[in-house]
Amino acid sequence: MKLEQVFTYVATVKKPVTVGVGPYGYRDVVEIESGEVTGERISGKLTQGANWVLRGEDGIARNDIRYTLETDDGAAIYVQMQGIAEASEAAAAAFAGTGPDTSFDEVKIRLSVTMETGDPRYEWVNREVFVCETRVLAKPGVECRVYRLA
Repeated sequence: MKLEQVFTYVATVKKPVTVGVGPYGYRDVVEIESGEVTGERISGKLTQGANWVLRGEDGIARNDIRYTLETDDGAAIYVQMQGIAEASEAAAAAFAGTGPDTSFDEVKIRLSVTMETGDPRYEWVNREVFVCETRVLAKPGVECRVYRLA
């Protein structure tokens, strides 16, 4: 199996909305403010979305990220990402704006990605499997590299 990079996005996010501790753990909602998507097969912008983060006592953040990607040629693609992020001081400092951007190797944030669209130019995303590696930026924001399993 090989990985083919499909696109990278850099997103800035708003200050988290704290839901607090509930029956499944500590919940925050982090809304995407803006995002730029670049890649050979898909380029555009993130138009709306958020990460519904659930943090457990084990120090793992379970991410449920959903957003709409608008391609440069006008297609809308719904993207859902789910996976884990291990808590680290470096990531927390970057997200708080008190530390530098993290590297992809420094922070373990790995996500599975599904995409769907009705646009025939991008119908191939409906039948592919994708994964993502992420790093935390000090803006605050994130940079994600999305790969197709080939």
